[in-house]
Amino acid sequence: MTAGPDMPYAAIGPPATVRLVSCLGVELDLEMLPHFLRHYAEIGIAPEAMHFSLHAETAQSPRLAEAERILAEFGAAEPARWIDTYTSDAMWEERRRLQRAVAAPGDWIVNSDIDEHYLFPAPLAEVIAHCDKVGANCVQGVQIDRFAPEGALAAVAPEPALAEQFPVSGEASFHVFRAGKHYGISGTTKLMLHRAEVLPRRGGHNPEGLTANSRQAESDGPRFLLGRPLHTLPRLADPAFRFAFPFQSLHFKWTASRLPTVARRVETPGSSPAEAENGEKVQAYLTEHGRMPLDKVVLRGAKAPDTAGWRDTMRDFREKTAPAEAAPAESAPDPAPLLLSCIGVDGPCDGDLPLLRHWLDHYAKLGIPAARVHVILNAEIAGSPNLARARATLAAAGCAAPELWIGPYTSGEMWRRRRALQRLVAGPQDWIVNADADEFHDYPAPLAEVIALCTERGARHVQGPFVDRVAGDGTLRAVAPDTPLQEQFPRAVEAGLSIGKRPGVDDATGTVKLMLHRADILPSLGGHAAEGAPPETGLYGLPLMRFPRIKSPGWRASLPFRVHHFKWTAGLKARLEARRAAPGASPAGSLYGGRIIEGLARGDGRLPLDAIAPAPERDAAQDWRPRIDELARLGETLRPARARAGRLRAARGSLAAHTAQGWRVRQLTFGSGAGRFHAHSYYDIPVLTRDARRVAAHRMGFEGRWMTPDDPVEIGLVDVERGGFAPIGTSRAWSWQQGPMAQWLPDDRHLVWNDRQRDGATPAPEGDAFVARLHDTGTGTTRTLPRPVYALTPSGTGALSLNMARLDHARPGYGYTGGRGAKIGSNACADDGVWYMDLAEGGAPPRLVLSLARAAEFLAERLPEPERAAHRAGRHAYWFNHAKVSPDGRRFTVKLRWRGAGFEGGWTGLQGVSLTCGLDGEDLALVARGTSHVMWHDAERLYFWHQAENAFVTMRDAVPEAEDREEPFPDLITGNVHIRHIPDAPHLAVYDTPYAEEIDVILLDQKSGDTTRLARFGGHAPPKGAFRCDLHPVPSPDGGRIIVTSLSDGGRQLYVLEKAAA
Repeated sequence: MTAGPDMPYAAIGPPATVRLVSCLGVELDLEMLPHFLRHYAEIGIAPEAMHFSLHAETAQSPRLAEAERILAEFGAAEPARWIDTYTSDAMWEERRRLQRAVAAPGDWIVNSDIDEHYLFPAPLAEVIAHCDKVGANCVQGVQIDRFAPEGALAAVAPEPALAEQFPVSGEASFHVFRAGKHYGISGTTKLMLHRAEVLPRRGGHNPEGLTANSRQAESDGPRFLLGRPLHTLPRLADPAFRFAFPFQSLHFKWTASRLPTVARRVETPGSSPAEAENGEKVQAYLTEHGRMPLDKVVLRGAKAPDTAGWRDTMRDFREKTAPAEAAPAESAPDPAPLLLSCIGVDGPCDGDLPLLRHWLDHYAKLGIPAARVHVILNAEIAGSPNLARARATLAAAGCAAPELWIGPYTSGEMWRRRRALQRLVAGPQDWIVNADADEFHDYPAPLAEVIALCTERGARHVQGPFVDRVAGDGTLRAVAPDTPLQEQFPRAVEAGLSIGKRPGVDDATGTVKLMLHRADILPSLGGHAAEGAPPETGLYGLPLMRFPRIKSPGWRASLPFRVHHFKWTAGLKARLEARRAAPGASPAGSLYGGRIIEGLARGDGRLPLDAIAPAPERDAAQDWRPRIDELARLGETLRPARARAGRLRAARGSLAAHTAQGWRVRQLTFGSGAGRFHAHSYYDIPVLTRDARRVAAHRMGFEGRWMTPDDPVEIGLVDVERGGFAPIGTSRAWSWQQGPMAQWLPDDRHLVWNDRQRDGATPAPEGDAFVARLHDTGTGTTRTLPRPVYALTPSGTGALSLNMARLDHARPGYGYTGGRGAKIGSNACADDGVWYMDLAEGGAPPRLVLSLARAAEFLAERLPEPERAAHRAGRHAYWFNHAKVSPDGRRFTVKLRWRGAGFEGGWTGLQGVSLTCGLDGEDLALVARGTSHVMWHDAERLYFWHQAENAFVTMRDAVPEAEDREEPFPDLITGNVHIRHIPDAPHLAVYDTPYAEEIDVILLDQKSGDTTRLARFGGHAPPKGAFRCDLHPVPSPDGGRIIVTSLSDGGRQLYVLEKAAA
């Protein structure tokens, strides 16, 4: 594919004028503009033919002027201004007005949102010439979502190109959020190119001039290159189809501005029903996960689609377009499901071939038409006589032509082919019955009724347990062609459970089957579950194998859906032995097969029926709907606990396997299963006493959502020797990343934490005041300090304080919500900033050491033009974070960050500098730009991760700018870690590997450069976002103990990693 940052081509001037028409919301999307301009210039649109309407809610917005400056410097046409409240309807009316104003008859229009980069399969001149040749006046494409690594909602940086910042391609907009009452598959298409007489509908997905049902154009309406609206193609929901489509819109919407954009539009009066419905889904999902989890997204491989034959592809679609009166209604898919399978025709006793006729008859009785039966036939050689017999059987039944697979059987290859067949033949609205040749499904009602119930309840897949059907005497009989299988194998037993599984072991997966599912669900390897589907998407709200009683024959018999398993036939032993010996056989499958073979050996080749539990018959009179209601309620109740149990098993296994010799890990706090979570505040403050015996911690009653001013945490002490949590107070001033900043004074007796103070029972309109509580553990008394504490001096006599209300407004997750005095009306306050507070009772009042105004002016002096001018022109708002006092107590470091004036727009790590300053406010100095996790190593040197250079750096504090830059361990520390040196052994340091689901704790010997992984903590999902849990390792002075907070048991809890002799 040509065009754009992925595959640039030389610009070719089209014979007709091509104009770019767009609307830019300057407050949230300004950072996108330079990338947008460069992209469309690269695909051949002249800058003077780029037309914009700039949206702002006030004409005085500094970002409006900035956008106009960028456009003028690029040479774009003079933009229009749209000053009003944003609504989707108003924006599209503005876009249409702009198009009418700038386009002449004969012009072609590229109508693109600011976060969309269109890719065409050929230069625009060629595409337009082809449209003219075939009489088309509009071209649609599919939207392909682009993500940052690990799905992070990253801010847009000036460099590199967006394709490098967001390198992952996938499909999330429909795959994750699905269709709804108002939002459907058409929302994932885009009107990319059209003649000037064609106008875009609201949303820009389709042109105006469609019929009432949006299935086709009016007689005098738009003429599609495809021959029909793109959303009417049955395969559009198939990601493989989308990734191969010749016309694509790369959608860079999953950025740091996504949540604020969605929130603003959902809350704006006049939002369309579709915009509100989809916006609420996106808002809830991103708030929960803090990112786009890529394991939930269908990802595109690295290979780009082959678009050399794009003209033929479009011609084929036009020729296959049905007449208008025959166009199928998208809301009325074929009511009968598809039946998919793979039939092995060779092997012992002719493989699956003896079962094929019985199998076809069974599913015909369930109401599946033969034409909707799609089968893969596997034979060892192309000339296999059984292959011809199988094809003849399928043809005689009227089935679809089978796919042929010639070669040795492996389970992995078979399921790969099954999934590919599903993608090929299934439309987005289809339901699928997925059944092996020896699996005969048993439903409590006609399939249409079952599907209707699933649709009504939003379920996308149904599972059922196996019921083994065996001969009356347990012999493995050959399948007879003319006698019903129920008569040949009359006994219903739990052979797989009794022989192949073990009591008390969580190994029931192989005893259940994915029976019925939507086309957007793929079966897992083995076909037992829905691949990657969230638990709540199943009819029971939880996968069957996760129900505690799934191995109880009586409970299994109560389930409304079952699969009669006719695998206990002649040749079973040989088939199992062959599959165990095949390359790629799974360990679980091999173990299960080996147990079956051992069981058959104990019965001299037959099933030992006296050792096998019978399978009770399902009660035919049972009302199946109430039973499903009961199971769904149980699934909803069990879901959190089972999810936690799964994470706990995995995390414990990882921890046990990766703890260094001579070290051990102990869990200190508990309660995740009961919703009682514990954490320490941050890694760079003294949460551990100097004797390493007590931890200052806090307890929360919930996870995974934003706190409110009325959500308290308990402050308490954790005894490192015995564990447990002893409450000593409460706080309503805390954040997910830094807690209430609970920390010890140097005497190991007093500790301090932050809180909010109210004059009455309810918060004041302007918010609460933030204070600190100083607690004496010896007497149990607590007194209140006038400001919150951020960092203590080494002597413990004073503390630095920041504006936590402003910090929360600027960077949620670090400050405290619902506080007064954020001063958001001022971009750089002269009366607020870094404060020094005397902790002595009756001490001097807090004094301002470094104001934001002074820091901002100091910053501007050291920035190059034109950045300096932008800062001095008031185009940015500033705040402080991350203050730390030097070990000698003379100086401190603090992070100064900024974003757009009024705290609008996103920001990146490069929009921040670290400063140092004396506690007396003198000798202000710059450390570096783009710093993260800055620590004092001693009274002179600091170390940090340099985001601008992607390097771990140390520098010597100096006025006016730090000096003696060094880059130790460039091959060891390659990411932005939380690192602390060991006070009693400064050549040693401890760091973690954050922002991953498995996080290591590493011990570094700075003299030798040697590293030792001390432990690995798993279960850290989500690994990024506002609700992530960082380990924040805090070492004791001698390094013998390290405190971390981990999600390894399914919730935030404290652990100690210690030398075995500690």
